[in-house]
Amino acid sequence: MITRQLKRISNWVDERTGVAQLWRRALDEPIRGGARWAYIFGSALAFLFALQVITGILLSTYYVPSADHAHASVAFIQKAVRGGALIRGLHAYGASAMIILLIGHVFQTYLFGAYKQGRELVWMLGGLLLLLVLAFAFTGYLLPWDQDAYFATKIGVSIAGEVPVIGPTQRRLMLGGGDLTSLTLSRFFVIHVLLLPLLLGLLIVVHVYLFRRAGAAGPYHNRAEHRVDRFFPNQMLKDSIAALIIFAALLALAELLPARLGPKADPTSDFLARPAWYFLPLFELLKYFPGKLSLIPTVLLPGALFGVFFWLPFLDRRPERNPFRRPIATAGLVFVLLGAVSLGVLARYQDQQDPVLSARFKKQDEEARAFLTSPFVPQEIEDATGSVKSEVSDEKDSDDGPPPAFARNFCANCHGSHGQGGKIGPSLIGIAAKPNRSKDDLLKLLDNTRAYGLKDPMPESFPKLSPEDKAKIVDWLGSLK
Repeated sequence: MITRQLKRISNWVDERTGVAQLWRRALDEPIRGGARWAYIFGSALAFLFALQVITGILLSTYYVPSADHAHASVAFIQKAVRGGALIRGLHAYGASAMIILLIGHVFQTYLFGAYKQGRELVWMLGGLLLLLVLAFAFTGYLLPWDQDAYFATKIGVSIAGEVPVIGPTQRRLMLGGGDLTSLTLSRFFVIHVLLLPLLLGLLIVVHVYLFRRAGAAGPYHNRAEHRVDRFFPNQMLKDSIAALIIFAALLALAELLPARLGPKADPTSDFLARPAWYFLPLFELLKYFPGKLSLIPTVLLPGALFGVFFWLPFLDRRPERNPFRRPIATAGLVFVLLGAVSLGVLARYQDQQDPVLSARFKKQDEEARAFLTSPFVPQEIEDATGSVKSEVSDEKDSDDGPPPAFARNFCANCHGSHGQGGKIGPSLIGIAAKPNRSKDDLLKLLDNTRAYGLKDPMPESFPKLSPEDKAKIVDWLGSLK
């Protein structure tokens, strides 16, 4: 009875929408040469785009796109929201996976010569999709508003500002002014969650339409007797297995290696930043082209590569698709791939070999790990009267742990959530029992962190504490026997 009713409902919907015919046409797509694992890239990218949209919507329900609260909202997602760290990890690692698969898709299409024989528009539209995905990654990198995000984005924006003629205007449009501010963050947020998804979704629809109209290119050896298979069930099964493997890998990464989140961006600090891995080869090239020569790696080389990429179907008009019979085209692809990988590896190697840089990056990594593993501290804001209130709840001292001032002033980042010590700061347990460590001494130490010649003094950026906060912290230190 229920089955019959469902059948009647589906027939009623189909009569008015024709959805069954559209579904059959989608599943009956002919595939020359039969189903192959080499053809899973398109479906895998569509799956990743859907995953990015879903996780992005979930993250945006908590995110606050302002310089004052962006970092706190991301920390709240990462540390306090149930499942928040997993969702953020899926979104962060999914972005990198999307770039990797898109590059793999481009290389597979290039090697198979699938941009020929009436598929020129499919290839050119794929180039625009690649640029949009990179724009997605760039705008999304700033949103956590931590030290990495702030200074890496500043590098990227400064590079964009070096473009002749349009560079200064382009830089001001990206920043919304002269420097990275809340206006920049809100602008990047709107572009990331509204403009780019709409453009990417529209281009994906057009890309799929043009692909279905031109038909699958099939294997690169042009044979008239190619076996023709249908998308369902063989290719659909391969695509589904690939999507499941990708999802499992992203879940494992998000669970075992939580997405990185360092301390809140401090524009006055001397933080040493590096761009994301996909922009690292370009950053490395800048070292060899100083001054005005920087236009070569920032403008001329990327422009020339993309120009060749975009117009490739019109530059290579030979019908031959076999990569072994196109030695120049294949060698060019290998050269670009090995060159990009080598530049990225060289950049990492040089940072590790330089003792000063290596020490700074190690310290920054330790600070980021300490912040990520420290408990979430509600951000404080000023109300209309100017008094400070917690965004989450009113502060109350606890008899079982440190006073809220200990975590609020970032002491826990170095010394552990209960003063037990961490990778950066020593243990505070028993510190009040040491010689010359009376209550007055500890208060003076908090006033001037370098006055006592400590072996590992606290950083100069240690915040100025109010008298009430200092008193509460020192009283608590005295109880750590």
